[in-house]
Amino acid sequence: MSTTIFFIPSVNLMGAGCLKDAAADIQSKGWRKALVVTDAPLVRTGLVAKVTELLGTHGVTSVVFDGVKPTPTWPMWRPVWPC
Repeated sequence: MSTTIFFIPSVNLMGAGCLKDAAADIQSKGWRKALVVTDAPLVRTGLVAKVTELLGTHGVTSVVFDGVKPTPTWPMWRPVWPC
């Protein structure tokens, strides 16, 4: 079995207007698809819809995965915690 390395350097934009700047940056890179990973409470606030709509105005089709647990519990961490 061969090893594959997949590396995506992290880029953080902060401040007023950063969401629009991020969408423009994504568009400038020529990326056309996005996976938005979040939790259900953020979807219910309408914030995720704003993000996906903004991405759409920049030509980016997005899919939302909202199955992330908002606050991890010990039973969720225990199998992977290095004890």
